[in-house]
Amino acid sequence: MERIGYLDAIKGFAIILVVIGHVLAWNFHDLNVMMHPLCVEDIKFGLLWNLIYSFHMALFFMVSGYLVNFTGKSKKIFIKKKIHRLLIPYITTGFIILVVRGHYGYWFFLSLFELFTLAALIDYALSKNNSKSDIIKNFSLVLVLWGVLYLIHRSISFDTNIGDFGKFISYYPAFMLGFLMRKHQALFEKLIIRNNYSLYFISFLFLFSLHYCYLLPFPIFISKLLVNVSSIAIQLIGSLFIFNLFNHTPPDSVIHKNFSKVGRYSMDIYVFHILFVMSIPQIGPFIRDNLNFVSSICLQICFSLAFTAFAIMASIVVAKFVRRSILLNKILLGN
Repeated sequence: MERIGYLDAIKGFAIILVVIGHVLAWNFHDLNVMMHPLCVEDIKFGLLWNLIYSFHMALFFMVSGYLVNFTGKSKKIFIKKKIHRLLIPYITTGFIILVVRGHYGYWFFLSLFELFTLAALIDYALSKNNSKSDIIKNFSLVLVLWGVLYLIHRSISFDTNIGDFGKFISYYPAFMLGFLMRKHQALFEKLIIRNNYSLYFISFLFLFSLHYCYLLPFPIFISKLLVNVSSIAIQLIGSLFIFNLFNHTPPDSVIHKNFSKVGRYSMDIYVFHILFVMSIPQIGPFIRDNLNFVSSICLQICFSLAFTAFAIMASIVVAKFVRRSILLNKILLGN
């Protein structure tokens, strides 16, 4: 497949956010305080982490959905390739994660495979009903299917130690929006080609502020509703903002080129960075108890970028070594 330059740049930006998020989480440990601070003072502790986690994985799923193109391709061959590309690394790297971090696997691989399979089924259903080019029918089918899957998940939990169906449901909207943008150029032009990033940015900030609305004197049910609705909307708005921004960034710019270089190794970095993310137990308590808001955020940015740069460079070095082995390349990176 011919590479689309700005999508490599987006993947590079997204994988950097993934590593930064893990650096912060594994140096702070107290995720409950990070996700849901009990007072305004504690917001500084998880602000950067919450900002990243509000959209960064949805961005990956939106890019993956946009790259799906079934035109002139066998869906059976497509699924077979995804088994090699995603399921085999999911199984093999799962044991690496189990040994290093104490839990099984990279859920992203499994959820992405499930969404690719569902996209193939949706495309097949649309082709049988002669509605592949009807954007209204496409959107209706995608929305109804998401509603059904969401209700099933709420009533029957399919989550296990090796599979999180909830993740599949959570990132379904971002993936399918990317999928529909690829199928319908008019939709892509309205959402991405137009200069919408100012609108997206303002909307993103507003939605992100709702994450902390429970700290205000609102009734509990209103706070829960606002948090749940905003958590879904912010994934889409944040991802569209980055899509829009990189789509309008000149390809020859330094930022674009550097992010694109990292993006070409996004799979490798995702698999191996977990081996190199450093954890210093003293960082979390020091940031939480001894620094003001501005100093706390600045220190978080500095140490997370330094640790992230090291983890990314080390991951690329290891990946280049792994790619020399046909067997390791297949079972760890799905190539």
